[in-house]
Amino acid sequence: HRIRVKRSWVLSNRMKEKLALAIMTEVARCFYQHLPPQTLHALAQRLNIASEPLPPIIHALIQHGLLVRTDAELTGYVPGQAPETITLLAVIEAVRQAEEDNILSLQRITNDAMVDHYFQIYQDAAAKVLTATTLKDLVMTNTTTATQVINK
Repeated sequence: HRIRVKRSWVLSNRMKEKLALAIMTEVARCFYQHLPPQTLHALAQRLNIASEPLPPIIHALIQHGLLVRTDAELTGYVPGQAPETITLLAVIEAVRQAEEDNILSLQRITNDAMVDHYFQIYQDAAAKVLTATTLKDLVMTNTTTATQVINK
């Protein structure tokens, strides 16, 4: 007999951020193409990943109002706001801040002037790039690029 061991999924921050962007892009793509809302398992299949690590990411996106769970027989997900108002920064911040609370937050870490300075430079650079692009931009760029590749 084979014993199935349940794996504990621990994702790097990089994986969480990429999965959040991929989930939101797929949900918005279905929204714009008037397709049924994606279920957890459909998202996992589309993203080529097991479904087990997705719920915490989906939960963070829901908590930030970026994603909404449908009440259909098969629970699916739709954008929580118009995709043209959702910046990529908002998606990234949703998963980056997911486990922060009053006990564990950036403000509780002892200040070091140089650490704070370089951390802020990093934050500002990311914000500059990610605020300029919306989820709609990402979906429409992907759609246009895919159409161009198919038509070649």
